[in-house]
Amino acid sequence: MESKESSLGTPSVAASNAYAQGLTQFQGFWIPSRSVPTSSIIAFQKYFQALDDDIIVVSKPKSGTTWLKALVFSIVNRHHYTF
Repeated sequence: MESKESSLGTPSVAASNAYAQGLTQFQGFWIPSRSVPTSSIIAFQKYFQALDDDIIVVSKPKSGTTWLKALVFSIVNRHHYTF
């Protein structure tokens, strides 16, 4: 699973700008080259097994992540605390 360039063989102007900003196209998505190593993504795809009851919580840094995790936990576990 290698990063892909434009299907024309030469990157487009938009792709050139993305590369200049430190982005790499991987499986059709632009990802930060420096902060997310491609090898980590490949390992994640190879070993991760999603379950039916998994909950994925995503938020931007400094936007209430801890509060969001606490809220999800209380919603998921509220049936344990009802009288």
